Amino acid sequence: MLRIKILSLLVFVFLMIGICFLARDLLAQSAPATANLSGTVKSSDGKPLEGVGVSARNAGETFTTTVYTDQSGRYFFPPVSSGQYKVWAQAVGFDTATSEVGLAGAGKKQMDLTLPALADFHKQLPGPNGPRVCRRTVRMTGE
Repeated sequence: MLRIKILSLLVFVFLMIGICFLARDLLAQSAPATANLSGTVKSSDGKPLEGVGVSARNAGETFTTTVYTDQSGRYFFPPVSSGQYKVWAQAVGFDTATSEVGLAGAGKKQMDLTLPALADFHKQLPGPNGPRVCRRTVRMTGE
């Protein structure tokens, strides 16, 4: 009887060890490879631009990720999945810069963007000199 219990325990231990190794291998295979995308954004005269929104969208996805440049004009996306990405940067007073990049595997990709200055940035702003945002007037009254 003791022999059967010991044998059963050994079989159980070996099965658990095998399941752990199998689960580890399956998890390692199912984790998608991620790439790192970074770069700089500069004006057309070569000066780094701070606070510029840089966006990226994978052609196979429905969402966009946006990050902002630091004081040196650098941006860093969190790790992203492999694929073909549309990347664009936009800021008030500048025309939008757009590019495409393919990311594969766990590599690093640097994409530098240049924003040309607009002659008249007021056209980007809502208000009397720019496009109208709302066509209705809302009046609030206190009761």
